[in-house]
Amino acid sequence: MNATTTTHSFTSLKPRQQAFVRFLVDDKGVTHTSIKREDLQILSTAYGLGSPPAWIVRDESRRSKRAYYEIPEIAEYMNSRTGTA
Repeated sequence: MNATTTTHSFTSLKPRQQAFVRFLVDDKGVTHTSIKREDLQILSTAYGLGSPPAWIVRDESRRSKRAYYEIPEIAEYMNSRTGTA
């Protein structure tokens, strides 16, 4: 894991990135913030992308363990939908 602490926020994402997170939660029912690369590939293809988004897979701070990526914005988005903070 990267020694540099990076804070990821749903509101700091670009509109297209936010749309991808919404798709994961609203259309595909993703509830975990840690996603296996293989699953991310399948979800990205379903979204119409040829490969997982670079903003996820090229960001070293998002790698949690081998072939897993952290997308904490999923939890933040889910909490904003239910009205909890």
